[in-house]
Amino acid sequence: MGFRLMTDLLNEYKLAKWPLLTIFPIYYRPSTEVFIKPSTVKEIIEFFELKEIKYNPRPTFEFYHAYREKIMEMKQAAHISLQGGNAEFCGFLKMMAENPEGLEALFDKI
Repeated sequence: MGFRLMTDLLNEYKLAKWPLLTIFPIYYRPSTEVFIKPSTVKEIIEFFELKEIKYNPRPTFEFYHAYREKIMEMKQAAHISLQGGNAEFCGFLKMMAENPEGLEALFDKI
């Protein structure tokens, strides 16, 4: 209900944008919430073939919830060193999407 209320309020001023809606929740709960930066989210969805999640530029709680659940699932499957905050984890996923060969070489050395 809170997400929809914030979206409706900001929409009146044409400010209902993903970054603005998600910056404060992740600041207060970095291991639970996610920050939606459209370019990063689209790259992650495409690279990891998350076909069950459809990005929409118009903020909806349904997308936010589905994306957050998938990030939490992926984070739980990752090495313990990557299980910090969700912003950092999503940054790592974006780096993987941008340069998978470089990361494979890194993991070969570990």
